[in-house]
Amino acid sequence: MRSSDLTNGSEEVTRQCPAFLIALLVLSARFSSFAVASEKLTLASPFTDQAILQRDMPVPVWGRAQAGAKVVVRFADQEKSATADKDGRWMLKLDPLAASKEGRELVVTSQAENRRLQDVLVGEVWLAKDFFTGNSVFDSAPSNAASRDTPKIDRAIRVLDVHVKGFGVPQQSHSEHWVVPENRHSITLFAQALHSKLNVPVGVIIPSPFSSRNTKIASWVRRSTLESTDFGMAALREHDRSVKAFETLSAAWAKDPEKMERQRQTEEAMRKSFGNGEGHPVPRPNPRDHPELGPNRPSANFHNIVAPLIPFAIRGLLLNDEEPQSSLFLIQAWRPEWNQKDLFAARSKWNRGRPETRDNIVSISPARRARGFPDPPQDHLYAELAALAVMEAFYGESIEWPVPECDHVSVDGKKVVLHFTASKNGLLKGREDIEGFEVQSNAGDWKRANAEIANDTVIVSSDDVPNPCVSD
Repeated sequence: MRSSDLTNGSEEVTRQCPAFLIALLVLSARFSSFAVASEKLTLASPFTDQAILQRDMPVPVWGRAQAGAKVVVRFADQEKSATADKDGRWMLKLDPLAASKEGRELVVTSQAENRRLQDVLVGEVWLAKDFFTGNSVFDSAPSNAASRDTPKIDRAIRVLDVHVKGFGVPQQSHSEHWVVPENRHSITLFAQALHSKLNVPVGVIIPSPFSSRNTKIASWVRRSTLESTDFGMAALREHDRSVKAFETLSAAWAKDPEKMERQRQTEEAMRKSFGNGEGHPVPRPNPRDHPELGPNRPSANFHNIVAPLIPFAIRGLLLNDEEPQSSLFLIQAWRPEWNQKDLFAARSKWNRGRPETRDNIVSISPARRARGFPDPPQDHLYAELAALAVMEAFYGESIEWPVPECDHVSVDGKKVVLHFTASKNGLLKGREDIEGFEVQSNAGDWKRANAEIANDTVIVSSDDVPNPCVSD
């Protein structure tokens, strides 16, 4: 982490915050300066008991100590040292570590102080943002299917679920700890699948679902990066428009609340009368909903969640491509932050067939969300597929894909035959009825159809369509 990161972060937020927050920032900065002289020995947020360190690459370790003090880190037969700068910040790097399932002690000492982390493993570490539904091991209980098909979670699986503290002042640290998860959520199922293939510990860092869901991509990127790109500048202009609209509406309510209330009631009556979405009631804005105070403020989630994690060594990113080009922009923005120009990334993105890999980015089609998919979302299946895609793309494994791909389509009388790539046991159905199929007549009408599996084909037909039409 650059020694100027926290200072720059404060300056960036100051440029964006309403005036009443600036005083808070100033007080925070003065308190930090006062505390440097008596700074206690601390480790950065990702370093806790039960942590997993990334194997096969240099591992930065950093924290704070009394200015000018020597700091020594001992782990896995290595001993490294650094000196805290005038602001109390220190950083060193452990040499690349071999994978280890053995829980070992990481010891940090400075003058008369020491910190001891217990049960530290070495393996693979990924950072996941919205890659799966919910994206948190604490969101919900596992599905019945996942419970039946997935073994008990191994202690070599660890997660760091990072929660947001607020969006007004940049955070210097998190208070969460690495844990062995209890729930078989999709994130842990991904880690379990990767662990079973690699036979090494797997750790996943997970941003808080509250701050991660439905947030603008600009909130996850440093302000200076936004200002240096067309994508980022467009996001900043959009945010400025939302601020102006909020403040204009707030001013209108403050100037003539009775008039605005009548307008709100009229719009509400229109909406109820038409019943088709007409009318847009405009309730009085709540000051707490100001765009500058929420998780969508540019760089808000970067400073609150991402910055305290940088430059913790990770193998790659798991992202959900909710907006066009958004995940690509985020990958390009974060690679320099971690000083890894080829940082691996996996993103869920609509594409046909097997995962596609380009520029160390693998795109995995989330088939569980496909239109017409008859079953509820099967996150446990998608987690396994994602692990397989990552294994093939980044770990050089030859994968025999369990997902069949449609090779070609033929017509036999009134039957449409879908020919799939060969599999060991032919196609297998997960339920008695195969639903969701339709066939098209020569007139262009679509009719519901019956389907049956025959080895590596699916035969689809409808009594209402004697001469089905197949288009390219």
